[in-house]
Amino acid sequence: MNEKYLHVYFIIAGIATFCIFVLANIFETPQNRYLTVVSIVLFGTAVVLWIMAIFHFKRLGSVAEGGHYYESETLVQDGIFAYLRHPQYLAYILLVIGFALLHRHIVIIGLAGVVVLCFYLYSRVEDRELEQRFQEEYQQYKDRVPAFNFVLRCWRRKK
Repeated sequence: MNEKYLHVYFIIAGIATFCIFVLANIFETPQNRYLTVVSIVLFGTAVVLWIMAIFHFKRLGSVAEGGHYYESETLVQDGIFAYLRHPQYLAYILLVIGFALLHRHIVIIGLAGVVVLCFYLYSRVEDRELEQRFQEEYQQYKDRVPAFNFVLRCWRRKK
């Protein structure tokens, strides 16, 4: 996988997400109370994860004057980042899966799959970039903290 495709993943994910929102208003979907509840839980979890990721990045990262929070010059390993390497991407993935469950149309489910794949690929590229930037420190962090699986991290912590 080449870093030159980095922006392509975001562009594809953005277009697919836009299509999901548009198509969700076009396709008629029969209501399912249980899937609606699951979708709402996924939406809420996504919002909490995203806010926690931004908060911890801003609070724990060291950013040059006028820089953005994601340009931290230190590796943030505490807060939500002690459990997940990519909580903001997981939040976005959960949001899209929630929409797919809520609307349950084959096109929307397919587009959600494209978004999930793009964010997974983007996280892999970001991992390589951070390995080059922070070297051994990031490798140890990567060995200790899973990219997306919160349950796995909790289980590892108990050992």
